Amino acid sequence: MLALVGRTDEGTALARKALVLSPRDPLAHMFHRSEGWTHYFAGNLETAKTCLQTAIGMKADPALERTFIAAILVRQGNKDLARRELDRVIQQGSRCVIENVFRARTTDTLWREFTDPIREIYDGPLPEHPDE
Repeated sequence: MLALVGRTDEGTALARKALVLSPRDPLAHMFHRSEGWTHYFAGNLETAKTCLQTAIGMKADPALERTFIAAILVRQGNKDLARRELDRVIQQGSRCVIENVFRARTTDTLWREFTDPIREIYDGPLPEHPDE
């Protein structure tokens, strides 16, 4: 949540602290995902991708992590690969994840920096920006 309001350094520190305090936690994928999000919103796309890929390797259904990787790929100019990543999410039966990310209120947050790239490559129905 800190990353969403632009406090990415604090968010990164807390995600790393969680990994140090509980390195064998069965939910450690969430710590890696959180760190990935903080790097994404800070503009550190390669570091974000590495964190998210670590989370994917630890989780049976990494739909949200893959959706963030798709957004990274769009921002890096690789829309074809981003579409393939998003197609993997849909093929795994996780279309609701894609639709749910657009339900968040975005006022005073950086969330649209995540959803706008997905909007560029997703062909399914999506709501308009909820805050407009």
